[in-house]
Amino acid sequence: FRRFLPSAGAWGTGDSSTPGFRNSRSARRPETDLGIVDVTWVPMAGSDGEGFLQVRVESRGAGAPPALRLTLGLDADWDGEAETPLDSAEVAMPVSGAAVLRFPVGAGVRGIVQARLGRDEDPGNDSYLLPVEPGRPLAITEWLPAPTPGDAEWVEIRNRTADAGGIGRRLDLTRAAFNGVLLGGKAGGLEPGELLVLTASLERFRARYGAIKARVLQPAGWKALRNLGDTLTLSLAGFTVDSMVYDSKGGSPGREASGYFGAAGEGVLPGTPGYAGDPVREDAWTLSGRVAGPNRPLDVEVRTRPGGAYRLRVFDLEGNRVRDLGGGGPGRRLHAWDGRGDSGSVLSPGPYILCLSREGCRPRRAAVVVMEDG
Repeated sequence: FRRFLPSAGAWGTGDSSTPGFRNSRSARRPETDLGIVDVTWVPMAGSDGEGFLQVRVESRGAGAPPALRLTLGLDADWDGEAETPLDSAEVAMPVSGAAVLRFPVGAGVRGIVQARLGRDEDPGNDSYLLPVEPGRPLAITEWLPAPTPGDAEWVEIRNRTADAGGIGRRLDLTRAAFNGVLLGGKAGGLEPGELLVLTASLERFRARYGAIKARVLQPAGWKALRNLGDTLTLSLAGFTVDSMVYDSKGGSPGREASGYFGAAGEGVLPGTPGYAGDPVREDAWTLSGRVAGPNRPLDVEVRTRPGGAYRLRVFDLEGNRVRDLGGGGPGRRLHAWDGRGDSGSVLSPGPYILCLSREGCRPRRAAVVVMEDG
């Protein structure tokens, strides 16, 4: 009770029952409360990926606003703690109304930005979180609902922070959740490019697949996946980072927007004025796995910068083209291959080469195995 004084007459503006407000019998007059309304990313005109973090603060109540400091920190590993300080400033506020503060930030900011005010009358509005990430830091890359009772059911997720030339970072998965189920302390951390397999049954998974080069985790409270129309949702530190729809009727899975594509250095964030999609800064491609088949199509996402074009083809080990998956220009495109050749027939089981060709660049290749049953 260090700040509670003997009553010298109740203040009319006091509130003795609302948590977070000073008791009405205190002899100390209540201060005006400051609160963070929102934080947005504003690109810097004429720069290559640099911009400002804009913080809007409002004052509420009667009397002079308290002198508080606003600090910005970065949570790069998504563990809920802003371990890297970015900037800070004193808040100069009018008696009532709002103030806007801008902080210049370079293009390399990746993670969750936390804006925090010094504690005042209502600590519930003194903090604000904003994800600033080029795409999905964590993504669902492969999954298999159990086709028959008793089969292993699993989902593969990957740390994508190093994709497309990004700065690879270790992600803390203790606050990650799959379909609303928290992974918890056993999930640990995931290094750049590393895989984690989530399964409904460790025993069935190991009996079916044996030893694999990835960590395998059986989350407590796993919810069974359906073979049709189920939406898989992956969240990290309370934010949805990836979601995917499984639809066997359509022949290939579809992807839903994960809620905040775009980043510092990649245009305006969704939900802010001027947002116009997710600009592509670097050429890249991502495969959902290494297996293709009629019942298990392989997804290939191709990202192409403005002015570029590509062609995606499949070759056998003799160098013969067996399937042309098409091509395109700038932007993001998703191709699905079901293990069939140009004739429409399923190819013989075995290894094939997926080749992405761009004008003026060396082709990129990946080995893919075709399976009859997918």
